[in-house]
Amino acid sequence: MANTRERPCGRRSEPRTGSSLSLFRLLSLRGLWGLALAISLANGVPAGPLDSTGPTETNSDNVNLESKDQKKTSILDDFLASTKLRSSFGIGLTETFSDNVDLDPKGQEKAAVLSDLNVSANLRTTSARVKSSWDGFFTLRYQTAGDDEGFSLLPNIAGFSNVEAVEDLFFVDISSSVSREILNRREADTESNRDTVQTYHVSPYLVNRFGGFASAELRYALDLVSSGDDGGGGADNEVSDTTTQTISFALNSGIDFRRLLWSLTALASESDRSDEGDISRRRVTLDTEYAIVRSFSLLGSLGYESFEEDEFLGEDFQGPTWRAGFRWRPGRRTNLEVTFGRRDDDENLDTRLTYDIGPRTRLTVSYNESLGTGDQRLVRDLSLIGVDPITGRLIDLTTGLPFDPNDSPTSVTDEVTRSKTFQAAVTAARGRNSFSLNAIYQKQEEEGRLANPDDEEGFVFSGSWSRRLSRRTNFSFRGSFENTKFTLDDREDKEYSFSTSIDYNIFRNVNTFAGYVYRRQDSTLDSEEFTENRISFGLRRTF
Repeated sequence: MANTRERPCGRRSEPRTGSSLSLFRLLSLRGLWGLALAISLANGVPAGPLDSTGPTETNSDNVNLESKDQKKTSILDDFLASTKLRSSFGIGLTETFSDNVDLDPKGQEKAAVLSDLNVSANLRTTSARVKSSWDGFFTLRYQTAGDDEGFSLLPNIAGFSNVEAVEDLFFVDISSSVSREILNRREADTESNRDTVQTYHVSPYLVNRFGGFASAELRYALDLVSSGDDGGGGADNEVSDTTTQTISFALNSGIDFRRLLWSLTALASESDRSDEGDISRRRVTLDTEYAIVRSFSLLGSLGYESFEEDEFLGEDFQGPTWRAGFRWRPGRRTNLEVTFGRRDDDENLDTRLTYDIGPRTRLTVSYNESLGTGDQRLVRDLSLIGVDPITGRLIDLTTGLPFDPNDSPTSVTDEVTRSKTFQAAVTAARGRNSFSLNAIYQKQEEEGRLANPDDEEGFVFSGSWSRRLSRRTNFSFRGSFENTKFTLDDREDKEYSFSTSIDYNIFRNVNTFAGYVYRRQDSTLDSEEFTENRISFGLRRTF
């Protein structure tokens, strides 16, 4: 079955009246929770994860000889008994010289020296019932000139945890990202134009299996996004702090169904936004997949949805949803899914191709259309975080590229927008070489505004290559091109950049490194053109 999980939306400050709520009153947060909880606990079969391959079996001898407390072990017991813990810590010093630290146009450049004290920590924990991966990188910087002159603290934290709190029944997913991001793509990519963006996700859920007929999941999700000015000088981001609560219930076909798979999903979400109208969304969907042959399946979906926002310039909508398409899997290395239908009050196309060229070489291609706001995009990006099983690094699970909490080439905005996104990525590792290529195109159209819409169009192409020159020496190179168009300003920017670095292992846990960065931007506005050269070197120790 295709993953049809929806991104959270939000809550209206005042209830609406009329026929639009006649169906979706049944999906209120309280009603949905009570109904689903009763269903999930009604069956006496022991609970099991939704992706299990069969019903849970009970050992009758064990029932007769052991008490209930003896059969079930606590999460702390399992954690201590089977934990695999890997951690590393590091501290480093970096000196950087920039000939245009604020990316000003020709004739207005300011040179500066940036002195950084870097502290890093990495934690990987794996046990029978707990899996955690967290990375932290903190920089204390002193800058001698420019808009960000003086001291500043720059955080970068990302990670996730999956906890089985009650064996085979109650689970909790936690993830978080804290980073410095450019939210307005009109602004130059300098530290003074960045904001500290915090995204948090907590989701407890219950699972239960009804024999071989079906499995159920009742889930609550709390998503917090904060991107306000941190006092560091800078960006006028105009993006609301948002709290989103989502209740969802899913009933999925069990092992009794071979050719025909199905999933019934109900979702209700409420979002409170600090500076804009609150958002409310409801959706009920029945998804099906029918296997014609082992490698080819037909996909179909029917449902109903509503979308409401207090200050939405366009019309709120409600109505039926549908989609139709196919999934093709000619072998273990290839998976192609294509669907077309109606969702979010418009026709849309979704495609995704994954092809494993080799054991460590993967190609991914995707195209999708969506309706939402900037905070929803940040929550969606966080939901894709995972770990590379070979390198142990945090990655985007859809592309295999390093995790980026905001990888979109267009601005993060409070407005409701329709986005069309195409992305293609290749990641590979061969011997002492590893490389990646990534291309992403996105068109973002503001909904509801008939005059002077603030639409954007962005394209980014980037590539990286690294090679282990010797047992002690590593070399890396990265290049990128970015093209952004702003309809409201009749403006187009083209940015070119490349960087190279070399890392030398002096001792087992002591490294020295040096690097160079070149950036240039051409623009239809002369005031937005710039050129910058950066040279850096430093020393790092890990523990």
